[in-house]
Amino acid sequence: MIEKFKPKINDEVRFSFKHGDLVIRSVVKSIDGDIIVLKLDSSIGSDIKPKNNVIIYSDNIDFYIDLISINGDTITISSSRAGEREFFRIDDVIPMVILRLDKNAARRSKILTGYHSDMPTTIKDDTAGSMDENLHPLLIKKLFEIDAKVSLVLERLYLESEGLFKADNYHVSISGSGVSFISSVRYEAGTVIGLKLLLSTYPTVAVHTYGEVLSVSVYNEGQYRMGCRFVDIDEDVRSEIIQFTMRREREKRMVV
Repeated sequence: MIEKFKPKINDEVRFSFKHGDLVIRSVVKSIDGDIIVLKLDSSIGSDIKPKNNVIIYSDNIDFYIDLISINGDTITISSSRAGEREFFRIDDVIPMVILRLDKNAARRSKILTGYHSDMPTTIKDDTAGSMDENLHPLLIKKLFEIDAKVSLVLERLYLESEGLFKADNYHVSISGSGVSFISSVRYEAGTVIGLKLLLSTYPTVAVHTYGEVLSVSVYNEGQYRMGCRFVDIDEDVRSEIIQFTMRREREKRMVV
């Protein structure tokens, strides 16, 4: 079921433009059906054109919404098409590495795919036919077993090289647009941090991306909940995260 963006008067709304990195804070000024007017903290530059999309960040779903007009320190949006490209969030526990970044450090997100052997995982007729006919079937089986074990060792070495093999497990709420997590380290709002997320252990699927801290709140004594939106993220990386959330959602439904 597709959910709809339904704010109330005076609700705080955080949003950004589709291809922008700046997160803008606003308050709902008026609502007339699907038409919503937001009062901004400050005026927006004239280079932003009407009919661009905006991304609305909420606790559970991040919505793509049509921008109708900009007038000084107010913008008008339409929620009639909201939900066409929303990102569903899931709660999970995943290994993650958080990196402090130098202010001028170059940022390039990427997929960390690990080591994958080209050898098939099972013996098939066409595979056997391509091998030396003089090889005994038991020897072929042993070769497959050795290859599988070597692959596991190489996978472990790869994870260690990326700092993910012994990475701390974090309780996260993650979507294709951002992630929130519980941490004993406090990062101030506006800070950009590096994130390595292990989405699958074998075959290894991990991503290296970046998050801008949008919100910080006390979760427990000495613990903080950090809400981040992904920035400088490659669309292939975003796609891997979206596939992960969809897969985990299916798995949770099967358990229920």
